[in-house]
Amino acid sequence: SYSFCTLLVIKMRRFARPLWGASQGMALRLSVPVRICVRWMTDVPTEKMRNFGVSAHIDSGKTTLTERILFYTGKISKMHEVNGKDGVGAVMDSMKQERERGITIKSAATFSTWKDCWLNIIDTPGHIDFTVEVERSLRVLDGAILVVCAVGGVQSQTITVDRQMKRYNVPRVIFINKLDRKEAKDVENTVLEIREKLGLNAALIQIPHGYGHSPLGVEGIIDVVKMKLLKFTGPNGTEVVESDIPAELKEKAAAIRLKLVEALADVDETVGDKYLEEEDPTAEEINAAIRKGTIERKFCAVYVGSAKGNIGVQPLLDGVNMYLPNPSEIENKGIVVDKDGVESDVILYNDPKKDLVAMAFKLEMRENRQMSYVRVYQGVLKKGDTVRLAPRGSANWKEAKTARVTNLVRVHSDSVEPIDKIRCGEICAVEGVDCHSGDTLVNAMQKTLVSCESIFVPDPVITIQITPKDPGQMQTIIGALKKFEKEDPTFKMGVDQETRDLSISGMGELHLDVFVQRLAEQGIIVSTGAPFVQFREYLPCPEEGIDFDYRHKKQSGGRGQFAQLSGSLHKLDIPLTSKDTSPKSVFDNQIVGGILPENYCKSIKKAFDEVMVAGPLLGAPVWGLKMTLTGGQTHEVDSSDFAFNIATKDMIKEVFEKNKATLIEPVMIVETTAPSFANSDIMAAMNQRGGDLKEIKNGAIESIITAEVPLRRMFGFISELRSMTKGVGDFSMEYSHHVEVPHYEAVEIISDRQRELAKRA
Repeated sequence: SYSFCTLLVIKMRRFARPLWGASQGMALRLSVPVRICVRWMTDVPTEKMRNFGVSAHIDSGKTTLTERILFYTGKISKMHEVNGKDGVGAVMDSMKQERERGITIKSAATFSTWKDCWLNIIDTPGHIDFTVEVERSLRVLDGAILVVCAVGGVQSQTITVDRQMKRYNVPRVIFINKLDRKEAKDVENTVLEIREKLGLNAALIQIPHGYGHSPLGVEGIIDVVKMKLLKFTGPNGTEVVESDIPAELKEKAAAIRLKLVEALADVDETVGDKYLEEEDPTAEEINAAIRKGTIERKFCAVYVGSAKGNIGVQPLLDGVNMYLPNPSEIENKGIVVDKDGVESDVILYNDPKKDLVAMAFKLEMRENRQMSYVRVYQGVLKKGDTVRLAPRGSANWKEAKTARVTNLVRVHSDSVEPIDKIRCGEICAVEGVDCHSGDTLVNAMQKTLVSCESIFVPDPVITIQITPKDPGQMQTIIGALKKFEKEDPTFKMGVDQETRDLSISGMGELHLDVFVQRLAEQGIIVSTGAPFVQFREYLPCPEEGIDFDYRHKKQSGGRGQFAQLSGSLHKLDIPLTSKDTSPKSVFDNQIVGGILPENYCKSIKKAFDEVMVAGPLLGAPVWGLKMTLTGGQTHEVDSSDFAFNIATKDMIKEVFEKNKATLIEPVMIVETTAPSFANSDIMAAMNQRGGDLKEIKNGAIESIITAEVPLRRMFGFISELRSMTKGVGDFSMEYSHHVEVPHYEAVEIISDRQRELAKRA
C-alpha cells in the first residue's frame, strides 16, 4: 500500500547509503531506496505530489540548500560543497564548468520524498546570464522556494526571479539563508525589504535563536506558529529537537506571531475574525490560512536558517509539504484553434483519463542523444506512444509533426532511471524525440491539437565574433553551435551577410564563454573577438507619424524598374523601459479597390519585415515600428515584386536619414559586492562608465553598490573591480531598459561599422 511503501522507503535509506556512496563514479547513480521510490511513485496520490524549484540571486546558497534537501530526504548519503574543493562538488552541479566556476549554469532536476510527499525538484541558476533556465523551469513548476541572502538581502536577481514567478503565477515560500554569517542583517529588516521591493505580503513564521552577533552563530530556530524552539543536533544536524522557548525570548516570539496573524487577517476569514476579536488563533488555523494564502499568491511564509550550517532545512521541507500546492490545485491553460483559425484558451485538467497535453520545457544533449524534460499537465504519456508536437505557442495542425516516444526516464541530476509512463502532474524526460523547447506533446490520435502557453524568451544582448583555429573545422563548429541553439533559446549563431564572419550572441560574457569552453571540450578551439552590444535602431516618430510617398524608377536599357508606394510610419507604443526587448513591428495593409496587386503588397510586407530585422543604420533590429500602406502606382511593364521590394527598403532608408533615426542600447542594473574600503573607487568607476548610482548598502565588512550602466561600457569591468578590491570584489548584471545613444556616439558607431565593411570589401 501507499503508506507501507512510504515507511519502507524511510527505513531502507540508512541501509542504502553505503551503496550510493560506492557508486558515485557510475553513470547510473541509483541506490535501493531510489528504486523503491520509483515503484512507489506509480501509486502516489496527486495530493501528495509537490513540483517546486529553488531560485535566488547568485551566491545566495540555493544549490547548497538543494544539497541539504537531498541529504535530509535520504537521496544522497554525503553532502559536498558547491565549489567542488573535495573533487566531487554538489550533486546538482554536474557540469565540469559548474564545479570549476562554483556556480550553477543549467537547471537540474531531481526527485525524492519527504515524509508522506513525493518531491520533484529543479535547482536553477542564480546568474542573470542563464536566466532562461529559470524562466522555463518556473513555467512548469507548481511552487518555489525563493532563497534570500541574510547578508545581501533583496538583490537585483532576487527581483528578477520574483518577477518571473509572478509572470507564471508561481506560489512560493521564502528562505532567508546564511544566518551563520557575522554580517547577517536582522531578519525583520530583510522581511521589510521583501515587502517593499517585491511587493509581497510576507511575514516570518520563524525567527533565529542567536545569530550574527552571537559567538556561536545561529543556534536554533523559534517556530512562532507552534511556539517552540527547534535545535538541530546529531551528525550534520539530522536530529531536530523541539523544546520550550526560553523565557527571555517569549515576548519577542509573541510579537512576531502577532505580526504573522496580522498579515494573514486579510487572507483568511477565520484568522481575520479572531484578529479583530483579539483572540489567538490555533496553530492549525494559522497553518490552514498560510496554505490558503500561499496557493492564492496572497501571502508568503518566511523561513530562516543556514543551509551550510545545517540549520532550518527540515522545517522548510515541512513547509513545502504543508503550504505549496499539489498539481491539481493550480489552474493551467492551453490554446486551441478552431476551423477558422481563431485561437481560444482551454483549461487543462490534472486528469489521467483526459487527452494528453504535455510540454517539453528544456532540452539537453547527452551522448549525442537529445533528452527533453517534460511536464505532463493532462492525461498520461506512455512509452511507445505516437505524439504530435505543436511548436511553441502554436496550435496549428499544419505546423505539428509526429514522433514516436521510445524511451521515458526519471532524472536525478546527470543520472536517469527508465520508466514506462509519465502521469499527469509529473516532471520527467523523453529521450530521442526531436522537439524544441516550448513544444507541446499531444497524442497523435487526438481530435483537438492543444498548445501550452508559451515560455518567455529574452533576446540576446551581446555578440562576439569567433574564428576557428583550424579553418577545416568550420562545418563542425556550425553543427555544434546549432545544437547549442536548440538547447538554449537565448543563444544565437549568426553569419554576417557582408563580411561572412561567424558570430555568437547571448545574455552576457559569461554565457558566451561557457559555450566557447564547451566547444573546446569537443576539441574545437576558437579565437574570440571583442564583445559588442546588440543595439536597436530607433526612429523617433512624432505622434501623428511620418508620411511617405516614394517612387523607385530605374531605366538602364531593356525592361526597367518602377514602383511607387505611399502611406505612413508610426512608432509602436513600446516604451524604452519595456523588459521585452524582442523586435516588434506591424504591417497594416490599407489598400482598397485593387490599387496595388496583392502580390506587390506581399513583396512590400516582406521587404518591411526584412528591414525590421536588419535596419538601414547598422544592420540591427528596429525598435517598434508600424508601416501603414495606403496607396501606390504600377507600370504595366517595369513593375515587379523585385521593384517593390527595393522601393520599400529605399523608402525606409530615406525616412531614417531625413528624420535623424538613431541607435538605442541596453542599460544594465549593475550590483557590486566588495569590501567597504573600496566604495569610493567603485563609485568613481561607475561614474566614468556613464553609470547612474541607485543604492548603497553599507555593511560592517562589505558593501553592495547598485547602479544603472550602459552594457557597452561594462566590458572589462571585472578586471578593474578585482584590482580595486584586492581580488575579492564581484558583480552581477541584469537588463533594465534601453536608452538612446548620444548622437555623436551613434554617428561614431555607425561610421566604424561602415569603415570595417569597406576595409573587408
